[in-house]
Amino acid sequence: MPNGDLAHVILFGTFTGFALLGRRLIDRRKRREMGKDWDALAAKVKGAAPLPLPLLRLVTGLALYLLLIAAHPLLFGVSPLP
Repeated sequence: MPNGDLAHVILFGTFTGFALLGRRLIDRRKRREMGKDWDALAAKVKGAAPLPLPLLRLVTGLALYLLLIAAHPLLFGVSPLP
């Protein structure tokens, strides 16, 4: 944000929009193509996750963020923390 400009906001904002809307779009398209088979498959996959999917994504993202913060001095020679 401090070094951003409108081009970056548009580019990464579009990526964010696709990430947020993509799952719904794919589910709707597959449901239209596969019918009840898609609902059964989606329920099977949803039940296979050890944690609810949004929580699993949050935990995974936080773990990767912390890993990158910890590895930053080793990879780039400078700590991002003050």
